[in-house]
Amino acid sequence: MKTEHCNNSRIGGSARTMENNSDYDKISSNTFLMLFSDEERNQMIKQKEEKILKQYGISKIPYGDSFRYYVRVNGKKYRRTDLITLLEDLKGIHKHTINGLWDEYLQSRIDHREAETIKKDISTYQTYISGSALADKDINEIRIADIKEFFVYCKKINGRSFTRKYWNGIKRVVSGVIGYSMEKGWTEYNAALQAKFLPNEFKPPIHHDKKELFFTEKETGEIISECFRLASEDTLFYGLILLFAIGLRIGELNALKWLDIDWESEEIHIRRESTNGGRSINEHTKTPAGDRFIPLNKTAIKCLKAIKDHNQLSGISVENNDFIFQYRKKGVIRLTTHRVFEYRLYHLQEELGYTVLRSLHDIRRTYATNCYKHGIDLKTLSEWMGHTTTEQTRAYIKDGRTDEKLKREIIEEIC
Repeated sequence: MKTEHCNNSRIGGSARTMENNSDYDKISSNTFLMLFSDEERNQMIKQKEEKILKQYGISKIPYGDSFRYYVRVNGKKYRRTDLITLLEDLKGIHKHTINGLWDEYLQSRIDHREAETIKKDISTYQTYISGSALADKDINEIRIADIKEFFVYCKKINGRSFTRKYWNGIKRVVSGVIGYSMEKGWTEYNAALQAKFLPNEFKPPIHHDKKELFFTEKETGEIISECFRLASEDTLFYGLILLFAIGLRIGELNALKWLDIDWESEEIHIRRESTNGGRSINEHTKTPAGDRFIPLNKTAIKCLKAIKDHNQLSGISVENNDFIFQYRKKGVIRLTTHRVFEYRLYHLQEELGYTVLRSLHDIRRTYATNCYKHGIDLKTLSEWMGHTTTEQTRAYIKDGRTDEKLKREIIEEIC
């Protein structure tokens, strides 16, 4: 960029205007200090003083034959006698980072976002963003290369489940904070929106045919058998068996407490759920219909008793108000998250040689399908599933046979 030189003048003197150089007018104040060498900046300061004072909220007060300069930072007034020193200070004062702006950004969004979205954003920030190098970098200096490095950092935290959809959720939060900085006039560039990634950099999403939305009877037997074998070393595999046995949502499984079990009547009360991947607990279910009682079969009771025995031997409390699913990691007792069960299910399917990996929610479809095939009516099944309508439940039933074929088989079995 061409630089116009001018005669030296006293810092405290009146501001001068650049002559016939529209290039300078195109430079935003917030990028002004970053674009020039010290020599160029000194000359620009002399000619653009008033604009800079206004941009940064500096008070210029006459003092004898000169001026004094003041700036307020966090309610306190600071004085600088040298404008160049003052501007260097301001460059540090006005260094905006994602970590530095987080609370302010979050507060600005509370009235415009659903509570669950806010919770999810907080969880994303805490898990992926706050501890990253990107979060402490001046937002004005964040470039596409920085977003690429941040992407690699995030993949190391959650590589197995790092789909494009997962990344977009993280990117939305980063982009939101940078966008907030743009709204305030502190930056003009959002690198998070410009960074592009190739499809092979993500884990591909799992696509199912309709016939593959549930586990077959053979597959169910294989998985349950393998889970029992592995559960002697890792009791979280009992959780997968429970999903097959009582058809819970994964968030409901994570939130189970010992007080929810009625051993005498052999049923379990579902009344709360975990959210944000298991990182927080809601003391209520997804819908009013989700608050329900489900009968426990012998397999479910066997698993629950085994978990209780193991927890007691491991020094994990099993009082009524304690969560059923807890485990030790690096000596610390932790509550389970969605991911710990998801990881075990995917790994188990890979070990069994399945070519299509089904999800935790597909176990729930399997439960609905099996109950229906064995004669449980839709109304009862809908109550057990925690659905508001029977139509929701019907959509979960993946029998592999059309309704007409099913009717024909029933008719043939009558006599």
